[in-house]
Amino acid sequence: MRGGLLKALRWQPPISGLFKYNVDVSVFVDELTVRIGLVLGDSRGDLIKGHLAFERVTFSPRLAEAFAIREALLWLKSNHYDHIIVELHGSGTCIESIYC
Repeated sequence: MRGGLLKALRWQPPISGLFKYNVDVSVFVDELTVRIGLVLGDSRGDLIKGHLAFERVTFSPRLAEAFAIREALLWLKSNHYDHIIVELHGSGTCIESIYC
């Protein structure tokens, strides 16, 4: 069972011609902060760009995920990336992946 779990959690690159943008968010209620990690990779598994964001706000985990997706999409748009799969990490995500 453990091997199956580890295999399921392994990052999978997108198909050729696409990028994958992985989004992870952490909510720190005691600190009143949300931290967002964003990683853009290509179909070879190479790191293209990474971005960290730190916001002094508190959100529920679901709202924090929506905020993280918004930040990811704004960043992608401002850097003129398209053909992207946006993938969220974490439990209880409202959306697991988006193609844009």
